[in-house]
Order: sequence, then C-alpha cells, then structure tokens
Amino acid sequence: MTINMEKRTLLDRWKAQIKKQDTVKNKISKAPEGVAIPLSRSQQRLWFLQQLYPDSSVYNYSELHKFTGNLDKKVLIESIQSIFIEQDILRTYYVLENGKTYQRVDENLSIPVREFDCSALGDSELLIEKNKVISEEANVCFDLTKPPLVQCSLIKTKKTEHLLLVTMHHIITDKWSMGLFRKLLAEKYIQALNGTPDNIVQPDLQYTDYAYSQGRNGIDQNQVNYWLEKLSGEIPELDLPVDRPPSLQHSFAGNSHTQNFSVELSEKILRLCKQLAVTPYVFFLTAHYILLNKYTGQRDILIGSPISNRNEPILENMIGFFDETIVLRTEVDSSLTFMQLIAQVKKNTLEAFANKDIPFDLLVKKLKPERTLGRNPFFRSMFIYHQVPETPSFGPELELAHGFYDNKVSKFDLTLYVSNENNLLSSSIEYSTDLFELKT
Repeated sequence: MTINMEKRTLLDRWKAQIKKQDTVKNKISKAPEGVAIPLSRSQQRLWFLQQLYPDSSVYNYSELHKFTGNLDKKVLIESIQSIFIEQDILRTYYVLENGKTYQRVDENLSIPVREFDCSALGDSELLIEKNKVISEEANVCFDLTKPPLVQCSLIKTKKTEHLLLVTMHHIITDKWSMGLFRKLLAEKYIQALNGTPDNIVQPDLQYTDYAYSQGRNGIDQNQVNYWLEKLSGEIPELDLPVDRPPSLQHSFAGNSHTQNFSVELSEKILRLCKQLAVTPYVFFLTAHYILLNKYTGQRDILIGSPISNRNEPILENMIGFFDETIVLRTEVDSSLTFMQLIAQVKKNTLEAFANKDIPFDLLVKKLKPERTLGRNPFFRSMFIYHQVPETPSFGPELELAHGFYDNKVSKFDLTLYVSNENNLLSSSIEYSTDLFELKT
C-alpha cells in the first residue's frame, strides 16, 4: 500500500526510523509443515474475550462499501472468492486442545456472499429494509471453532447502486487489513473486466507463519521493566460524570456522535501541528487528555490506544490481526501551558511506542490490577487516530465510497475517534449507552 509521506501518523514515522536502523533481513519464515500453529499474542486476547461473551457480536468488524454505477456483480463475487482462496487467515478457525488454543486453515471453503434485492422498494421502505438487513448481517454471531469467520452481504438498492457489507471477526482482521482487502478487490475486479485471467497465487508468507514465528520469540525484559515502572503505584479509575451508575452486567451497547470539521478548521489544525512539530495523533491525544481532565478534575489519566505490530516490511501487505493495546499514562498538570503539555504527551507516546511489543495480557498478569468483568483493568477511555487510505479505483464506470459500519456497540465507556481523509478531519465520540445519554 502506497503511503503519502506527508500524511504519516506518529507510528508510521517511528516505524520508518526503525526500518532505517534495522539491517537485519526479514525474521519471519515459513512454519514447518504439519506443526501446530498457536494464536498470535493479539489473537489470544481476543479469543479469551470472545469466550467470556460467546453469544455477542461485540468483536465483529464491519465495513460498508457503496458502489455507484455499472457494477458487474458476477465479477465482484468472483473477485471476493479469489481473495478468500489466497488469504489463509480468511479461512482460519480456532480449536482448543489439551488446554491450548491453535489455529487451523480450512482448505475447502468458499466465502458466503448473501444477496439482497431492495431496488423495487419505495424510498421510505428502502431505507427501513436496507438498515434492517445491514444491522442483522453486521451483528452475526461467529463461532470461532467454525469457519468462515467472515461474511459478505451484497444489497442492491437501485439499478446503479449496490452496498457491499463485509463483516469479519476481529480475530482475523484489523483496519489496515481492510484497506489491503479493498486494494486486492479492486485489482482483481479491474483484471477481470480487462479480460485478464485471475491466476490465484497465495503469498509466500501467511498469517500462520507470523503467529508461529512470534510464538518462538521471547519477551524483551527491558520492555517489561518499562511498563512495570510506568504502571506502578495506584491505578486511578477515571471518574467520568455518568448519567447512570455502572452495572455489573456490561451490555457493550453503544452509540456515537460524529462531527465533521470544515476545510478551514482542518487546515488550521494540520498547520498548527506542523508548527508545533507534532503529529495530529499527538495533538488530538493531548486535547483528549485536557477534555478528560476538565470533566473529571483528575490529573493522573490513563488512556488506551491501539497500535500495530507490523514491525517488518513483509507484514505491511499481510491481512490479519496485528493490533496490540498500549496504555498511555500522563500527568495533566493545569499549571502547564498547552505547549508544555503537548511536549510531555509526545515524549510519553514515543516511549510507549518504543516498548509496544509486550502483550497487554502479560501486563495484566504482572501488575495484577483490580478487575471488574466487562471493564478494562487500566483505562476507561480509548483514543484512536486513523489516516484514511486512498480509495482504490474500480474502473471508470464504477465509483466506490466506503467506511466503518457502526453496529451500535461500545467496548469502552468513552472512545474518541479522529479520522483524516485527504486533509479533512472528523471526530467521533463513541460512548456506552449503559452510562451516558446522547445529550451528555
């Protein structure tokens, strides 16, 4: 995937620096034939969480693609099937044997593409039926022991408009992977339209090779020591001003409120980031700290943030689940200027990124924080910054618009999402409806 150098996030820049320093060749090699493949460290956490909530779709990941124009439905479905055959992770399932969990690849599957035709309905009926189908399809409950853990739904809404909903369990994908999926889909679709035969070629390395190699690598004790010190002492619980007290029965029900920034405001913020020599990630993370400080009156604030473990070039083109969660702890001192606070947040963030290879679950085991079912032991608020990748072309007769589908869940009490698409910013507050009203 081509990366615009001017739009790189803090993580992208940090990874680029590491690559320049690292002269060691790719450390990931093919797993031996017939060997049992463990789950990656990130997958182990998701597998455990899914066992706690086996009938929940909270760990589904869905993206909605809107095709406008002359869609060749047959070619699109064949292109999806081709990706499914090439990418082992999309045919992977998980089994528990002798107290250990392993991943296996089903060699004989085809991906289910469920078709719905709503094009004959009137506008009001169409809206109701379309939303009903999307909601039901996005909230399918996957059984991790039964492949496939992916489902595609193609909805015809008009003669020249189709919606493709792609839903996967998060254990096999992440946001970066969905960009790779779209890129592959566009390439295969264009090839087919041009009459080029689809030569299905599986990648030299698959996600199972990554998981096997990771399982054989040890844990960096220096990184462990960093987190033991960083998260030492009392872990304060964020005292958010909720409308309802927390319940022991955490439903994960959620909603979100989105705000699109104007072109002028987006330009001002991005220009200010350059002047401050910080990335938009650090800028908005600092703003989130200030927001939480103002509403809670607390100084010692912990925020969670996902970070990708695609440490090697070969992994940048591999579909799979590579996200790990890091805990960003900052002392928000009201006597500091904004410049001083943002410098402190930048320093803390770079340090955390440099020590990101420690599994979150290992930190929990080492530090033994107080646990409550359905709640993260270290933080109640999450921060996510997303640089939206360029939308691939499906040819001159077809236009694609796509985005994350909100299936009305909230894994945390409060999450701030910030997106940057072609230098246009937007923010979305996702919140637990168990705790908050929309007006709050």
